[in-house]
Amino acid sequence: MNVGTAATTSGTSGANDAMGAFNYTTVGLAAGTIIGGIRWTTYFEDVRGTGNASTNFTSSLLDFTITGSISTVLPVSWGGFSGYRSGTANRLQWVTVSEQNNLGFEVQRSTDGLNYTAIGFVNTRANQGNSNEIIHYNYFDANPAGTKQHYRLSQIDIDNHLRYSNIIQIRGERPSMPAISGIFPNPSSNWVNLNIDMPEPDNVLFSVIDISGRLIMQKSVSTGTGSNTVQLDISGLHTGIYIVTLKCSNGSEALAGKFVKL
Repeated sequence: MNVGTAATTSGTSGANDAMGAFNYTTVGLAAGTIIGGIRWTTYFEDVRGTGNASTNFTSSLLDFTITGSISTVLPVSWGGFSGYRSGTANRLQWVTVSEQNNLGFEVQRSTDGLNYTAIGFVNTRANQGNSNEIIHYNYFDANPAGTKQHYRLSQIDIDNHLRYSNIIQIRGERPSMPAISGIFPNPSSNWVNLNIDMPEPDNVLFSVIDISGRLIMQKSVSTGTGSNTVQLDISGLHTGIYIVTLKCSNGSEALAGKFVKL
């Protein structure tokens, strides 16, 4: 949007005055005009010189109010990220529900959960990086280092912007039964991550219960085979001790986990 201004009268106090008063209508907007959800109010101040003094002109934006809502389309909507040991290799698998301008995924590995190194790249399977369909991806790490490995994905847009997935930890072979194998950080005040081991893909239901046995919250999540990480927002909970249970679609339940809300 281009906004122009022009002097409507010449200076009156001296021969060298450069500008005079400004007419508000020359801006082309009425006060309070809403464009693109933004309310504009523009104010011009003309300070005239006297005699042969110079003229100063100032302009300021007094009011900037957002009206309505602004939405952002995420480049990738994740459907899950998991992995497990298969022989001497680690198998990683992830799902996208939708993709927008996606270039692909850089696979990163860490042995301490802090320092990550890129070990491979998987190109998007979406047509020109765009899809509204569920797409499955796989990656095999043939040479995992150490006794346990942490993995994350760096999703990269066509314009080279990047975003990270959640982190998963692989400690062994494909699990034989569902389990909550870890909760971290614990204690915590805002978020806890649940390490979930699954023998096969499933839609599971997490329940958070306080020490009196009262149901506080529930969350349904799609999990893949092997190690999964699920993040829970606990910022709204009262300080105390809570228990997390996992229930599979067939009705079976995993051993409960416990965390402390600070």
